[in-house]
Amino acid sequence: MDKVEKFQLYEKHGVLEYWLVYPKFESVEQWVLKNGVYHLEGAHIGKGTLTSENIPCISIDVSGIFKGLDKS
Repeated sequence: MDKVEKFQLYEKHGVLEYWLVYPKFESVEQWVLKNGVYHLEGAHIGKGTLTSENIPCISIDVSGIFKGLDKS
């Protein structure tokens, strides 16, 4: 649902960024809307820093998202 239905809906209505978080794989996909179409800006697996192209003050340590997560 998130990867297809929400993705298309958000794209259609001009949501500037869409981040998909996959706890099982400790990964985050960052999609940015450019000329009405989403483009994969980055895919972070377990580490790295997410920064928003549209909100410059946002900077998130990807490893912190999954810290303490129960992986069972």
